[in-house]
Amino acid sequence: MSGSKGRKVFAAAACAVSAGLLATTSTPRQDAREYLAAVLPVLEQGIYAEGEQWHDVLRAASREATDAVEPRDVYRILAILTRTAGGHHSHFEPPTAGGFIAAFGTSASEFVAPTVRVEDGIGIVTVPAITALDQRLFATYVHDAVAGIMTHQDEVTRGWIIDLTANTGGGFAPMLLALSPLLNNADLLEVAYPDGEVDRVTKRSLREYLVWNGDPYTSGLVDLHVDHALPIAVLQSGFTASAAEGTLFALMAQPNTRSFGQPTGGFTTANDTVPLPDGAFIVISTGYMRAPHSIAHDAPITPDVTTVRGDEVREAAEWLQHKGAR
Repeated sequence: MSGSKGRKVFAAAACAVSAGLLATTSTPRQDAREYLAAVLPVLEQGIYAEGEQWHDVLRAASREATDAVEPRDVYRILAILTRTAGGHHSHFEPPTAGGFIAAFGTSASEFVAPTVRVEDGIGIVTVPAITALDQRLFATYVHDAVAGIMTHQDEVTRGWIIDLTANTGGGFAPMLLALSPLLNNADLLEVAYPDGEVDRVTKRSLREYLVWNGDPYTSGLVDLHVDHALPIAVLQSGFTASAAEGTLFALMAQPNTRSFGQPTGGFTTANDTVPLPDGAFIVISTGYMRAPHSIAHDAPITPDVTTVRGDEVREAAEWLQHKGAR
């Protein structure tokens, strides 16, 4: 999103490399060692691609690849290298019949939009998982949530519950945009990289992303905000993971907010997904998502209030009731 000039340039370059790799699928097949050599720069962006352990694994991979002839002969090696370089949130995907979209995108049949309802003066927003490679699904996801929040805001007198308990991740951009009427204009989230660079995600950077992505209409929704700032309770669970954890960081950066539930899945790294010439993909963790001005950690996020599974809504509602009504 936003951040240093160098990181923006790298992001643009990564897009160009990905496009180039996809364009080479009809070229003559690479041999195994050429394939590994082409993939290595991608792996070296991983958060753990340094130190003696990484170099030991590289040497072992080189020895094992000696007799490999074609790319599929080194898929097992690449799986090990990817997990070593990026950690437990990274993986190598062999070619699939449906390609990139089938492997990583949310399809129309899988798509679930956010919902907004009001109970006893409390607005309850359920934020589902989404990897919106389809721009129409992205826009629907954001529009439904924003419309629901803005339409029901006058009924909400005690506060908001944001339910992330079943959200296994995808992309944090649509999730944050969906919740933008409840978010302030300060830093929402940071992505910290091993080289010391930090990307800061704000409402402005989300708007810039949408315009860059060819969706200026949705970008206008970022400026909408509820009329009254009320307490926010966030629900989390062990299923809350990846982009949902990034969304949790952003919500907890808001004033008068408390989280309820169980420790999250612990996939708090930011990933790049890179297609390879033969239709395979690498998902590699290149940075750490974190709350603004905090210390990054690749571990589960502990809630402010630990609850038994299923008691999150009740305890969050009790907290909001005790905060009083506007």
